[in-house]
Amino acid sequence: MLDNNFHFVPPNFKARILLIELDHISKRYQSSVDPVINDVSLSIATESFIALLGASGSGKTTILKTINQLIQPSSGEIRINGIPTSSLSPPILRRGIGYVFQGSGLFPHLSISENIGITPTLLGWSQHKIKQRIEELLKMVELPQHFESRLPHQLSGGQQQRVAIARALAASPPILLMDEPFGALDPITRDSLGRECRALHERLKLTTVMVTHDIQEALLLADRIIIIKAGQIMADFPSHLALEQTNTDVQAMMDVPLRQAKQLQEMLKAKAHE
Repeated sequence: MLDNNFHFVPPNFKARILLIELDHISKRYQSSVDPVINDVSLSIATESFIALLGASGSGKTTILKTINQLIQPSSGEIRINGIPTSSLSPPILRRGIGYVFQGSGLFPHLSISENIGITPTLLGWSQHKIKQRIEELLKMVELPQHFESRLPHQLSGGQQQRVAIARALAASPPILLMDEPFGALDPITRDSLGRECRALHERLKLTTVMVTHDIQEALLLADRIIIIKAGQIMADFPSHLALEQTNTDVQAMMDVPLRQAKQLQEMLKAKAHE
């Protein structure tokens, strides 16, 4: 029988090989003729960084949300460490899975420290331990300690997203899910926060699944890219082999950053000769 220890909190998790398995997952809404996702199967190994890449409406966010039961699949099974997630209550499951929403998703009426401390509070941590963890996380995401008492609207978009990442990591989950986490940010902040997120992934040995529609972001951050089209997996490959893919749709996607890089190089060369 499963108990509340199944929330992957160390040290129990450290002795296990984490594997997320989606086994023939489909999701269909009554209002929709076609399924949002259709017979999706994939396995995600421990400490890997996966990008679910696709256009708006492709089904990538729906796939992400089935992992922590924000969306229940119509058919198929999801397992973590071989345990079906359907056999767990959503609160227990989500304590071991950090989630960063599109936009910050912070509670506007709560202070930064209250936002970050939500999950530890629900887990019954002492106030002293929660305070220590908040201080540690603010330092980790490079925010000053005096931000603790501020409200979300008093922070910039990039700062809010740093808080959202800190909140997702508050209970030391081994799994981190991110839904277009940098989409609303300016290019400089987006690049900086993306690199810092990748560094946190490596430092904390996380298993990370990120939804994005940005091919360049996927290439720079992820170890593996899974392209979703019309609710199905169109391609699945290691990011360093992206240019070797023969699928014409994949090749067209890869042409975009290459073309942009070439245009930028030509512009800089022309400026240098002025």
